[in-house]
Amino acid sequence: MTRHKLGFWILTALVVGNMVGSGIFMLPRSLSEAASPAGVILAWLATGLGVLMLALVFGSLAVRKPELSGGPQIYAKELFREGSHGSRLAGFMSTWGYWVGNIAGFVAVITTFASYLSTFFPVLTSGKVWVDTGIFTLKAGNVLTFIVCSLLLWGTHAICMKGMNGAGRLNFIATATKVVGFAL
Repeated sequence: MTRHKLGFWILTALVVGNMVGSGIFMLPRSLSEAASPAGVILAWLATGLGVLMLALVFGSLAVRKPELSGGPQIYAKELFREGSHGSRLAGFMSTWGYWVGNIAGFVAVITTFASYLSTFFPVLTSGKVWVDTGIFTLKAGNVLTFIVCSLLLWGTHAICMKGMNGAGRLNFIATATKVVGFAL
């Protein structure tokens, strides 16, 4: 079995892309509404420290157990005897916790994307009513935004299902575009 690994630049782009995407496009506005400048700086420092600690933990695990491949659940499963109920439960709970914890992040990123996209396509904010039942109103902008967000979510999923190398290359291009945009 050949092991497919993402290279240094793709992994770097994944980290930088996450920080640039959510940390620069989304976070400052919401933080500035809720805290003082000193509070915002402390929040950034605390978050950065937490991310650094998490990266060091997974880096250490990868060095100590190079034969394991997979996500965080693999390390949790490794704590117990292979094939045991505890091993399966630890893997399941780790994966379940990971996905539940990421749902809010997925929604935030996709919603922010649609919000920025509506600047170029104002039809996404159209208030034209398509259906009004008295207790429920369906507007054109909401339907179109839902379609765009769904296509983005499932399109990204399809790219990932074809292989992580293709997804990594796409992320590298997106990250480079963001960084070049900031540099200009």
